[in-house]
Amino acid sequence: GARFRTALQGYKRLPTQHNLHRSWQGVDPENPNSAHPANEPRRQQSYRVPYEEQKTPPKYDDIPVIQAVEVESPLPTAGQLKKQGSMGKHMKSPSSSEKNAQCSPKNFLFETPLLRSRLGKRGAQMSDATADWLTCQGFPKGLQEIIKDATDVFPFRCFLLDNSGSMSEGDGKRIVNNQMRECQRWLELGQCMEFHGELCERMGAPAEFRFLNPPRAPGGKGEQYVPVGNIEAVDADMGFRTLCETLGCSPSGGTPLTQHVRAVRDLIMDNLDVLRAHRKYIIIHIATDGLPSDERLTRYESVREFGKAVAMLNHLPVQIIVRLCTDEEQVVDFWNDMDAEIEVPLDVIDDLCGEGGEVMEVQPWLTYAAPLHRLREFGVSNKIFDLLDERALTIDEMKEFMEMLFGVPFPDPRPWKPFEAFLHKQNNEAGLVLNPITLMMTPWINVRQLRKIYNKRRWKFRLCAASGPRIVATS
Repeated sequence: GARFRTALQGYKRLPTQHNLHRSWQGVDPENPNSAHPANEPRRQQSYRVPYEEQKTPPKYDDIPVIQAVEVESPLPTAGQLKKQGSMGKHMKSPSSSEKNAQCSPKNFLFETPLLRSRLGKRGAQMSDATADWLTCQGFPKGLQEIIKDATDVFPFRCFLLDNSGSMSEGDGKRIVNNQMRECQRWLELGQCMEFHGELCERMGAPAEFRFLNPPRAPGGKGEQYVPVGNIEAVDADMGFRTLCETLGCSPSGGTPLTQHVRAVRDLIMDNLDVLRAHRKYIIIHIATDGLPSDERLTRYESVREFGKAVAMLNHLPVQIIVRLCTDEEQVVDFWNDMDAEIEVPLDVIDDLCGEGGEVMEVQPWLTYAAPLHRLREFGVSNKIFDLLDERALTIDEMKEFMEMLFGVPFPDPRPWKPFEAFLHKQNNEAGLVLNPITLMMTPWINVRQLRKIYNKRRWKFRLCAASGPRIVATS
C-alpha cells in the first residue's frame, strides 16, 4: 500500500504478517541464515528484554507511601533531576525524528502547580455547560458520569497522532449531519481528535497531542506538541485552537512511533513516585494507520525496536489505547498480536463502523453509537467496555452495563418483566442515536433482541384438572 512505500524502499515484496512475527523473535525472514543482527538468539533480541541500561521499575507494593512527595510541596523539575543524576541515559546517535521527540517544549502535564492541583482533587467536576454539551453530543447521563470518573483515574493523557503521508488515503469515514460520509483518514482522525480536545478543554483534563512529524503548513501554522486542558493558563482556549489549526495541516512523513513512546516514558519516569503515591494512571493514545518506522532502520528492526520501547512501559502506571485508522489486514493483525504478546494493558479499537460490526456480532441488542465509541477512545477503567467486542456479556454484566449506560440502578433481571419495564422507560428517555451499521436512528437497546438472549424462562410440566398435563412457562 501507499503507506509502506517510504519504509519499504529496497524491499522487493511486502512482508507477510508471519514474517513480521518472526522478526519479533529475532529472525530475519528475508535471509534466515545470514549474519543479520535480527538473526541473533531470541534471548538477546526479543522485544521483551529491556535495554541494558534500563532497570525494571518497582511495583506499587515496593514503594512505601511514606516516600511519596507531599501534595503541598513543589515537585522537582526535569532539570533538577538531571543534575541529581536520576535521569536515564540518552540514546546514542539519535535520528532527526528522535531529536524532535526529545526536544519538545516543557511539558505542562507535569508542571508543579498543575500536577499538584490535579492529584489533590477528590473526583473530577463537570460544569452544567459541559453536561449540556455532552447531552447534545448524544451522551446519556450514565456515560457522562463515567467521563468524570475517567478523568479522575486517568488525570493525564498523551495522544500520539500519526500524521504520516499514508493518512491522506481516501478510505476513511466520518459522521456529517447524522450521516456517514467517506473522507480521508486524516479527516476522520481530525473529527475524533477535535472531540477529545474540546472534551479535555471543557473538563480541565490535561492532555498533550503529539504529532509524529512536524506539521507543514503555509505561514508556519500548527505545532507538533499541543497542550490542551491547562486550566491555569491565561488563555485556556488557546490549546484547543492550536490543535484545530494543526489538524488542518496536510499529513506527510513516516511513522516514528518508537521515539515518541520513549519520550513519553521519560516524562512518566520523572514523576513516577508522585503518580504511584496517588494511585493515578496515564493514558497513552496511539492513533495510526500503519506500522512503526525509523529512517535509520529496516522494517523488521523498526518493529523490534518499537516492541522494546513498549515493553519498557511494563509495571508503569499507564494504559495504552490504539486507535486504528485502517482496516488493512496486516496492520490490524500486527496490533492485535502486540496486544496478545505484551504485558502492558493495551486495547485496540477500530473505527466506528468496524468496531460497531464487531460489537453487533456478540451484543446484537446494543446500538454501538458514536458516544460509546468516543468514551472507549477517551479511556475508561471498567473492563466491561473492553468486553463489548470480545464476547457476549453475562446477565449480571449486562445489568451492570445498563446501569453505567443510563446512570441509574436497575432491578435484577430475574424476574424479567420488572427489569424490561424499567428498561423501556430509560431507553425512551435516552432518545435515538445513529446506528453505524444500519445508518438509521435507533434506540440504544433493542429490547426484543435482549429478551431473546437473557430472558431464560424455565419450562416444566403442570397437571391441569380440566385439560390434563401441559407445558407451561414460569419466569
